[in-house]
Order: sequence, then C-alpha cells, then structure tokens
Amino acid sequence: MIDLNTLPKNPEDALEEILKEALKQMPRGDATASRFLKTNRQDILFLLRAATIASQRVTSPQVKEISGINLQLNDAITLEGLIKNIGNILDALIVEKFDQHFLDNQCIEDYDVVELDESDKSEIRELLAKARKLTENAGFLSEDHKRRIIHRIAGVENELFQKVSGFKAFLVAAADVSNLVKKFGKDAKPIAEAIQTARTITERKVEGYIRIEEEEKPKRLPKPESK
Repeated sequence: MIDLNTLPKNPEDALEEILKEALKQMPRGDATASRFLKTNRQDILFLLRAATIASQRVTSPQVKEISGINLQLNDAITLEGLIKNIGNILDALIVEKFDQHFLDNQCIEDYDVVELDESDKSEIRELLAKARKLTENAGFLSEDHKRRIIHRIAGVENELFQKVSGFKAFLVAAADVSNLVKKFGKDAKPIAEAIQTARTITERKVEGYIRIEEEEKPKRLPKPESK
C-alpha cells in the first residue's frame, strides 16, 4: 500500500504515482468496478479518492478535466473499463510532461501557439467533421466514449476561431483517440487518423517545431568558389 506521506509534493507527480499503484493492485474482469471495490478492495477505492484529490490540484486544465471524467465510478464502469480510464489519465500526464520537458515560461508561445491560415483551418474543420460523424455513428463506442471524443473535437474546433490557436488542444485530442485504437483496434482507426492528421497539419505551423526541423536538417557545405 502506498504511503501518502512519501508522495511527491508536485500534484502531477503524486497523481501519477497513485494511479500506477492503483493499476498495480487492480484486479481484472467484467465485474462492476464500484460494487466490487466497495465489497472487496477498499484499499483501491482509497487510492482512487487520493487520485481525485491530487487531480484537483494539478495545474493543467486538460489533465484535470480528463481525470475528472475518468475517475468517475458508476454502474456502467467495469474493472476492465476502469483500468482503461486510468490509462487515459496517465496518457494525458505523459503529454503534459512531454510538453513541459522542453518548455519554459519564456518560450511557451513558440510551442503552444500556432497561426493557421484559412486553408489550414478549412482542411482541419473537414477532418474534425469527419471524426465527429464517425464517432456519432460508431456502434462499438459507449455513449461515455462518444461524449468524451466529441468533447475533445469541440475543444479543437474552438481553437480554430481564435486568431492564434493553442496546439495543446490538438495534442490532448490526439492522445485521447490513440486510446481508442488500443482498446477497439482497427474499428477506431478512421477516427484516430482524422484527428491525428489535423494535429500533424497544425504541428507544421508551430514555430518551435519548425525551428527544430530546421536545426535537424543536414548542414550543407558551401559551394566552392569558382576560380
């Protein structure tokens, strides 16, 4: 059992440690998670409550929102479903940590702000409309999954109305749909591919990524002067 007194003071690190411990302890199966845990594993429920408290203290609105959705227990969530949901939160934490790994306050705009022209926005809107329609018609998705993905799509669409768009919304949406492929396989690929393509189009216009690509290009030797 995890000792809460030894948890990191950083809420994101604490949340990650708690969730990993919960996954380690979590039994598998199709039993309703809330009923099974209340009866058999109060220790895991304690960890989930601790995770909820830690998630409320994280600085990232995206991680906070994803945690709030995925830590909810109801009669529709099985043990296997809860394992997937915890994985969703850990994926969101990975995205956030990756984002912060190379970003400081002085250069955050280079990596989270992107100027898209009308052609880019039109192409991205078409991709998001396709992803939304595929999601709404996906018989293999639960209503909870559909709501979450459509919410992600709406978040990205909202960025397209800004003079400059936030790239993080694209990252979070892409991370969320990647979990669909892990869970549902090829059935979910068209949804994931549409959103991943929208993310790729946007990434090409992020100043920081453009600079990295330029720096990684092979340096060409100057042409010899003609005699």
